[in-house]
Amino acid sequence: MNSRFGDDSLNWRRLCRAAALEQNPDELYEIIHRINSALKTRQRRLRRFAGTRRNDVSHSSSSRLARAA
Repeated sequence: MNSRFGDDSLNWRRLCRAAALEQNPDELYEIIHRINSALKTRQRRLRRFAGTRRNDVSHSSSSRLARAA
């Protein structure tokens, strides 16, 4: 794989720009693999965040209801 991407480089936007410019099919395949990995990681983080927010909201709503009663 091209050395312009370090192991910690999971910035999917930057990877997409690189894929758009890549001429070598083997390099393009590797970049697309990195994009997929980066997007899966992002999706997991967003789902975890959404779940945490949902739990926080339902917990705070039930606390407010208990105080109002």
